[in-house]
Amino acid sequence: MRSLALYAPPPMPPAAGDYVHPASEAEICDEIRAAAGAKQLLRVIGSGHSEAAAIASSDCRVLMLDRLRQVAITPTGDGNALVEVEAGTNLGRNPYDPTGTSTWTSSLNSHLRRLGFALPDLGGISHQTVAGFLATGSSGGSVRYSVGDAIERVRFVDGRGHVHDVARDASDPEERARFNAVCVSMGLLGVVTKVWFRAGPDFNIAGQEAVRPTDKTPIDFFGDDKRAVPFDRYLREIPYGRLMWWPQLGFDRMVVWQAQRMRPTPGFTPKPYEELGGLGRVASLAGSLVYTIVGNLSDLTKVNAKLVDWYNQLDSVVEGDSDPNACPDSPKKLTRVTAEEVFAFIKQGLSKARPSDEAGPLLRGLLGRAERATGGVFSDLFVELIRLIMTVGLGTDLAREIGRLLERLLPSLIDSVLGLFVTDDGPDGPQIFQDSWMCGLPMDNQMDDRLWPTVFTELWVPLDRAREVMAALRDFYRGGGDSNVAFDHTGAFSCEIYAAKKSPFWLSPSFGRDSLRIDVFWFGKNAGSPSDSFYPRFWKLLEPFGLRPHWGKVLPAPSSHYHAYYRKELPRLDDFLRLRATLDPGGVFATPYWREHLGF
Repeated sequence: MRSLALYAPPPMPPAAGDYVHPASEAEICDEIRAAAGAKQLLRVIGSGHSEAAAIASSDCRVLMLDRLRQVAITPTGDGNALVEVEAGTNLGRNPYDPTGTSTWTSSLNSHLRRLGFALPDLGGISHQTVAGFLATGSSGGSVRYSVGDAIERVRFVDGRGHVHDVARDASDPEERARFNAVCVSMGLLGVVTKVWFRAGPDFNIAGQEAVRPTDKTPIDFFGDDKRAVPFDRYLREIPYGRLMWWPQLGFDRMVVWQAQRMRPTPGFTPKPYEELGGLGRVASLAGSLVYTIVGNLSDLTKVNAKLVDWYNQLDSVVEGDSDPNACPDSPKKLTRVTAEEVFAFIKQGLSKARPSDEAGPLLRGLLGRAERATGGVFSDLFVELIRLIMTVGLGTDLAREIGRLLERLLPSLIDSVLGLFVTDDGPDGPQIFQDSWMCGLPMDNQMDDRLWPTVFTELWVPLDRAREVMAALRDFYRGGGDSNVAFDHTGAFSCEIYAAKKSPFWLSPSFGRDSLRIDVFWFGKNAGSPSDSFYPRFWKLLEPFGLRPHWGKVLPAPSSHYHAYYRKELPRLDDFLRLRATLDPGGVFATPYWREHLGF
């Protein structure tokens, strides 16, 4: 069984009719001029993987570029190709596209692969539109390769309805400056209509994923193991990599995914990476159910209303249908799963769970009496509690009492809960996989975003300081050895760790430096908001290391402190804002969200 990797569900309205769907650049110009004349805000939505407020506010006119998906590929004779892509083209297939028109066949990646070409890298998913992926500085997990390096030209429409065509190697320095500004611009300079990439030859990948206790992983994460390879050097040496750190006290596992390129060969047979092993669908449903309960122990009466998507996954699946999250190179069929199978999975996984001494004699006594009275064990009691929640429900008083009991037990049982889904390498060693670049690099496409809605803040720090950052996180996660403090610091989830190559784009989080990226996860069905108390501790912890945020994820609350901080850490920010004022003098694209966060 493998680690769960989590991504947020697209924060879209349910109907594609809520958007304006221009069919040409000329129509986009008209829409922008009309918005400017009416003093109305205008924004564009891609696949919606950024924070909803970062995309648009409720008073915006919102464009969706689903009618702009043309791709033209021109081989250049040196094994490469110049690729002209309209901005609404998805990298891969977006299974959550509200228009229902995103397909693998229409995707950029499929167009490239059919003709024997490839992008140098991809992120953990490929649902995004081309323009959306670039807008916030998104990246794959590599210091060697970057999609940003492949961009040759960008065409966009500014806030006056004027078209600009800017190139990386333009002779005019002002044009080059606009190129470096617009490639990561959060939609604040204009509407991107077309992008040109320099694609390379097709390739496959081969790799492995190892799951081990962090201190048994042959990487020096913290700067205290001279026998192991230094973490920053490791990330520079591997072509592609991603780590998932489950740092909970008493559990502490590191999931290390890494891959390298292979030349395509006749008869190549993919062996896809399996994020959840052979019991993928059962484990995914079980995990979604358990974490929904764990995240709402403060009021278990709220759980049932948050399981709508979970029930739909049981009821709507037709045995043998194609899995909408599967890649066409490795097609998968859906299997119908019953609630009883999910309960059995949870019961088996928790069968050895026992609260530690830190749970306290009163709680252990209560649990022991309950076990003796029912003839069962903790796993039986937990599954019966789930049945009650999902069938007859729980009264408020009873739910509150049970929730408080489980909240106090959870820090001492978290290793058993996580052991349901994160298991060490088996007798055959790490999982070995091989696949096409299109299917293998976005290793998280197979996860169902509706079952695993995840909010996260993504913090980029200098790669040269990787071990210092990891040591600071380790000490924070340990909570001084107190299981309750440690669990308060870690929560029940992991953090994801990537590297990124340095970028020339002014507002890229990796502008001018190779970066280490720390993604702090929060399950989207949890009670409360991570911005209130959970994330601020990480922002404060990593600020001394020069953190820069991923603009599409949760940002620190706007303040004069962060206005000054961003200007210090992003030396071209003021240049960007001056250019923004020139290109969009009426503020057509400047929502309150971005004005407040960037201070303009």
